[in-house]
Amino acid sequence: MTSRVVAIPLQFSREQAAEYLGISLATLGRLMKNRLIEFVRVSPRRIYFLERHLQAYQERNTQTCVENSTSARSEITGSQSERAQTTGAARFTKKLRAEAGKRDALVSALQTLPKPRGASPTGTHTT
Repeated sequence: MTSRVVAIPLQFSREQAAEYLGISLATLGRLMKNRLIEFVRVSPRRIYFLERHLQAYQERNTQTCVENSTSARSEITGSQSERAQTTGAARFTKKLRAEAGKRDALVSALQTLPKPRGASPTGTHTT
Protein backbone atom coordinates (compact mmCIF):
# COMPACT_ATOMS: atom_id res chain seq x y z
CA MET A 1 0.00 0.00 0.00
CA THR A 2 1.42 3.35 -0.96
CA SER A 3 0.66 6.35 1.14
CA ARG A 4 0.52 9.84 -0.18
CA VAL A 5 1.13 12.96 1.88
CA VAL A 6 -1.08 15.85 0.88
CA ALA A 7 0.16 19.36 1.65
CA ILE A 8 -2.62 21.40 3.19
CA PRO A 9 -2.23 25.15 2.67
CA LEU A 10 -1.86 27.29 5.76
CA GLN A 11 -5.18 28.69 6.92
CA PHE A 12 -5.37 31.85 9.00
CA SER A 13 -8.25 32.97 11.18
CA ARG A 14 -9.18 36.66 11.18
CA GLU A 15 -7.08 37.24 14.29
CA GLN A 16 -4.09 35.40 12.82
CA ALA A 17 -4.39 37.23 9.49
CA ALA A 18 -4.51 40.62 11.22
CA GLU A 19 -1.46 39.69 13.29
CA TYR A 20 0.38 38.41 10.20
CA LEU A 21 -0.28 41.68 8.35
CA GLY A 22 0.35 43.84 11.42
CA ILE A 23 -3.08 45.48 11.28
CA SER A 24 -6.11 45.62 13.57
CA LEU A 25 -9.18 43.43 13.20
CA ALA A 26 -11.20 46.54 12.31
CA THR A 27 -8.80 47.36 9.46
CA LEU A 28 -8.96 43.77 8.24
CA GLY A 29 -12.77 43.99 8.33
CA ARG A 30 -12.69 47.14 6.18
CA LEU A 31 -10.36 45.44 3.70
CA MET A 32 -12.78 42.51 3.46
CA LYS A 33 -15.82 44.77 3.13
CA ASN A 34 -14.16 46.77 0.35
CA ARG A 35 -12.94 43.53 -1.30
CA LEU A 36 -9.31 44.59 -1.10
CA ILE A 37 -8.16 41.24 0.29
CA GLU A 38 -9.18 37.72 -0.70
CA PHE A 39 -10.66 35.28 1.81
CA VAL A 40 -12.62 32.05 1.94
CA ARG A 41 -16.14 32.09 3.39
CA VAL A 42 -17.06 28.58 4.49
CA SER A 43 -20.29 29.71 6.13
CA PRO A 44 -21.80 33.08 7.07
CA ARG A 45 -19.66 33.18 10.22
CA ARG A 46 -16.68 30.98 9.30
CA ILE A 47 -14.06 32.88 7.30
CA TYR A 48 -10.42 32.10 6.81
CA PHE A 49 -7.48 33.34 4.76
CA LEU A 50 -4.88 31.35 2.89
CA GLU A 51 -1.25 32.37 3.07
CA ARG A 52 -1.30 33.20 -0.64
CA HIS A 53 -4.18 35.67 -0.03
CA LEU A 54 -2.14 37.54 2.57
CA GLN A 55 1.03 37.49 0.47
CA ALA A 56 -0.87 38.77 -2.60
CA TYR A 57 -2.30 41.63 -0.52
CA GLN A 58 1.18 42.50 0.74
CA GLU A 59 2.64 42.42 -2.78
CA ARG A 60 -0.13 44.68 -4.15
CA ASN A 61 0.39 47.17 -1.34
CA THR A 62 4.17 47.23 -1.14
CA GLN A 63 5.60 50.61 -2.03
CA THR A 64 9.23 51.05 -2.87
CA CYS A 65 11.16 53.86 -1.35
CA VAL A 66 12.58 56.26 -3.91
CA GLU A 67 15.92 57.61 -2.83
CA ASN A 68 16.40 61.32 -3.23
CA SER A 69 19.59 61.93 -5.22
CA THR A 70 20.49 64.99 -3.12
CA SER A 71 20.30 63.19 0.22
CA ALA A 72 23.25 61.35 1.65
CA ARG A 73 22.94 57.67 2.34
CA SER A 74 22.34 56.78 5.95
CA GLU A 75 25.05 54.93 7.75
CA ILE A 76 24.67 51.33 8.79
CA THR A 77 24.45 51.09 12.52
CA GLY A 78 25.23 48.14 14.74
CA SER A 79 27.94 45.55 14.49
CA GLN A 80 28.45 42.53 12.29
CA SER A 81 28.27 40.26 15.31
CA GLU A 82 24.67 41.30 16.05
CA ARG A 83 22.02 38.96 14.70
CA ALA A 84 19.43 40.48 12.46
CA GLN A 85 16.05 40.31 14.15
CA THR A 86 13.27 38.52 12.34
CA THR A 87 10.14 40.45 11.64
CA GLY A 88 6.85 39.64 13.33
CA ALA A 89 5.42 38.15 10.13
CA ALA A 90 8.45 35.86 9.74
CA ARG A 91 8.21 34.60 13.34
CA PHE A 92 4.46 34.13 12.98
CA THR A 93 4.82 32.24 9.69
CA LYS A 94 7.51 29.98 11.18
CA LYS A 95 5.18 29.11 14.07
CA LEU A 96 2.25 28.38 11.72
CA ARG A 97 4.44 26.24 9.44
CA ALA A 98 5.44 24.13 12.45
CA GLU A 99 1.77 23.70 13.36
CA ALA A 100 0.94 22.85 9.73
CA GLY A 101 3.70 20.23 9.71
CA LYS A 102 2.13 18.55 12.73
CA ARG A 103 -1.29 18.72 11.07
CA ASP A 104 0.06 17.21 7.84
CA ALA A 105 1.69 14.38 9.81
CA LEU A 106 -1.59 13.67 11.62
CA VAL A 107 -3.58 13.63 8.36
CA SER A 108 -1.02 11.29 6.81
CA ALA A 109 -1.10 8.98 9.85
CA LEU A 110 -4.90 8.88 9.88
CA GLN A 111 -4.94 7.96 6.19
CA THR A 112 -2.20 5.35 6.54
CA LEU A 113 -2.93 3.59 9.82
CA PRO A 114 -5.89 1.22 10.09
CA LYS A 115 -8.76 2.03 12.40
CA PRO A 116 -8.68 0.07 15.68
CA ARG A 117 -10.96 -2.95 15.78
CA GLY A 118 -13.56 -3.47 18.45
CA ALA A 119 -14.07 0.18 19.25
CA SER A 120 -17.60 1.44 19.52
CA PRO A 121 -18.65 4.86 18.13
CA THR A 122 -18.68 6.22 21.68
CA GLY A 123 -15.04 5.34 22.21
CA THR A 124 -15.51 2.45 24.63
CA HIS A 125 -14.05 -0.96 23.86
CA THR A 126 -16.43 -3.80 23.19
CA THR A 127 -15.60 -7.37 24.11
